[in-house]
Amino acid sequence: MSGSTIYDQPSDAMMANARNWLELALHDDREFQKRLGAARMAETISFEDAMTLAKAALMVADAGPLQTFGPWYRESATLLFCRAYDAVALEREARAAAQAGVVQ
Repeated sequence: MSGSTIYDQPSDAMMANARNWLELALHDDREFQKRLGAARMAETISFEDAMTLAKAALMVADAGPLQTFGPWYRESATLLFCRAYDAVALEREARAAAQAGVVQ
């Protein structure tokens, strides 16, 4: 692997977003569930959004006040981690195509 990328470690913005998701989960669990559900069904989602929301969902599942939703949070996190991987793969494919002079 050559050099570091934006995916090597969380940025300050990603960490701030994760904190924001956790605060939302603690203060308005229904809104957090609504946003998590919307992210699960979104046609596209950015790497950063998928990762921060997935991490927040895992933290809420493990230590949050809504233990009855734990399995759903874990399932949602797994799905969002997969979506984050897909976002990286699509970005790399697009970058490789652009470098090769092919427009997708």
